[in-house]
Order: sequence, then structure tokens, then C-alpha cells
Amino acid sequence: MSARQLDRTPTSLGTHRNTVRRRLTRIAALPDADLDVPDIGMELWFTLRSPDRDPPPA
Repeated sequence: MSARQLDRTPTSLGTHRNTVRRRLTRIAALPDADLDVPDIGMELWFTLRSPDRDPPPA
């Protein structure tokens, strides 16, 4: 993720920049979650954007 995206992402999520970095680090530590591989990043993006996924807790 570029530095520019790290500046925009926390704003759009309403969270702190370090929180985004920490969560990305945790995701990258999962098996088969190499975020430097474009196909994996794309799959994650589509999964998070899917209208079929459960809404976040209120």
C-alpha cells in the first residue's frame, strides 16, 4: 500500500493511521495472505467490498 493510500484509508474508515498499518500487518501474517501478490490483494479487496458479506457490528 502506498503512502498516499495510507493517508486516505484511515480517513475513509474513521480510524487512526497506525490502526490501519497494524491491521494490514496482521492480515499479511495469515497463511496465503501475501499482500504483495496482486491477485491476493485483488481477492481481498473484492471480498471486503462484497455486498454478500455480513455488515460490521454497530
